[in-house]
Amino acid sequence: MTSVWVAEIFRPSTIPFEQIHVMLYSFFPSVTKDEGRPYVWRLLARDRIGIVSTCRPTAPGVREVSIKSGVTYDFVLTYRRERNVAGSYTRPNGTRRKRVAHTVTITSMPELRERLIRFAGDRGGAVGYVRLDHQRTLLIASKHATLPIVDAVGNVLVTDADKFAVLLGSGGPGTGKAYGLGAWWLPQLMEPA
Repeated sequence: MTSVWVAEIFRPSTIPFEQIHVMLYSFFPSVTKDEGRPYVWRLLARDRIGIVSTCRPTAPGVREVSIKSGVTYDFVLTYRRERNVAGSYTRPNGTRRKRVAHTVTITSMPELRERLIRFAGDRGGAVGYVRLDHQRTLLIASKHATLPIVDAVGNVLVTDADKFAVLLGSGGPGTGKAYGLGAWWLPQLMEPA
């Protein structure tokens, strides 16, 4: 049996959405930013944030929740619907190849579903049912940027609790963790009874 730390905190209305991740670092005083983000988060409501981490935050109301192999949990997840594609470039004279990566926005529901199933399968979970809703765009006003995202709900059978705990603490698939994307929220475990 393995565990993760979970906390629900109040989101001050004075903190802009793009700065929430900076505020959340204050709950991990022993971690430097050079070590990487020790948590993932999601907006639970306009004024509530859920944090999931493999190390204990100093947030009020923090709880340790146990992840058990062989148990199926419901999940809620918002993730980025883009993937990186590696390619190669050959000069016209054929002498040099250069790695080139570009990003492709995924709009096919079957491809989005398969990406999620494959991602969890490599990290200790077997996704059973999954429903993908609300392909939408997240606007990051301060950066004048947009992120194509998708909301997913479903259930996942934990096949390896240790690997799955790491998935919960690091999130995924995709990027955008600073903006609350990629946090697997398991309501029956993570929300207070």
